[in-house]
Amino acid sequence: MFRVPDDARQAYLSKRIDFGRIYGSNSWLLPGLATYIVRKNGVIAHAYVNPDFRYRLELREILTALAEIP
Repeated sequence: MFRVPDDARQAYLSKRIDFGRIYGSNSWLLPGLATYIVRKNGVIAHAYVNPDFRYRLELREILTALAEIP
């Protein structure tokens, strides 16, 4: 989670985007999503991190990454 800075918050509100109303919280925190594929030995085989919470790793990309693990 990360806090939306005040200047960004005002910019969103000026465009009638109110995360507080959308998410039912006045904290103005947004999730930071990540997908990790971890080998049995604990080593990360693939990582996907995008600060824009609207985008996620596609299922086909996850399956491809899994297939590439020896």
